Amino acid sequence: MDPAVIASVPEQDRQAISNTSLRTTTRLTGKNNDYFVKCGSPDPIEAESYCLKWLAKAVPDSIPKLYGCGPLQSNPAKWFMTVSYLDLRGGNKSADAKMAKMLAKLHSTQLSDTFGLPDSRTTYCGPTPQPNPPTTSWTDFYATHRLKYILDLNQKEGHWDSQFSQLAHKTVNTVIPTLLNPLDIKPSLVHGDLWAGNAAYIQVSNELEPVIFDPSCTFAHNEYELALMKMFGGFSATVFDEYHKIIPKSHPESQYADRLALYELYHQLNHSFLFGGGGYYSSAEAIMSRLVSKYG
Repeated sequence: MDPAVIASVPEQDRQAISNTSLRTTTRLTGKNNDYFVKCGSPDPIEAESYCLKWLAKAVPDSIPKLYGCGPLQSNPAKWFMTVSYLDLRGGNKSADAKMAKMLAKLHSTQLSDTFGLPDSRTTYCGPTPQPNPPTTSWTDFYATHRLKYILDLNQKEGHWDSQFSQLAHKTVNTVIPTLLNPLDIKPSLVHGDLWAGNAAYIQVSNELEPVIFDPSCTFAHNEYELALMKMFGGFSATVFDEYHKIIPKSHPESQYADRLALYELYHQLNHSFLFGGGGYYSSAEAIMSRLVSKYG
């Protein structure tokens, strides 16, 4: 085991983990506690640990505890992150209600007056780097640093034609301000990559408690989080129903589904960029076509 990883865990567990082989992801079994270690390129690993620190300000009991992060002593070109090991479980209706309350607490904890991140830190949605300059307007942030940014990446990969280009232009310049400018939005800390694979439950005494992990944080419209949650499924209706009892849908509620489609568009385009266009490109084009027909 790499000495830097050993040093990251509490002293009483160091001897027990010392002979464990280190892989890209490794579970370490200590004398008193188990740990999870992730290794990889410095920037994504450091960004994830940075995001965990933000989440800890709002929902410290609902994330892995961060023990350490930094370069491996044996290979400084690679970084590691050590967190508490979570024994993940499925949920039920009462646990889903707790998930909703936890997310509402995350989104309603006031930690920034601007969108993006206060120090402009780059985060990663999967392997895609995301810019996060502090921005006073959500409309401007989403248009420039999410949608136009990911559209440009798709264009550079050749995932583009003239019809797509026209739809993209109208979406950025007309649909976004039409849908977002009227909203009164306060910056919410969001997980940022919250599909069902990054959320689960753990057993605490006799209760199931919600946990989220692998974050890609930014300060955003809270509904931005919900779009990805709905895109791939896996979250029950209870989660959304209970969430909106605490944080109502933004007004006008009649445009709620269209706002979520606009936010889903970013993730469809990110997957198009990562996986060579295909069905994700077609889905993105269909979303833009529908929104442009209504608001463009």
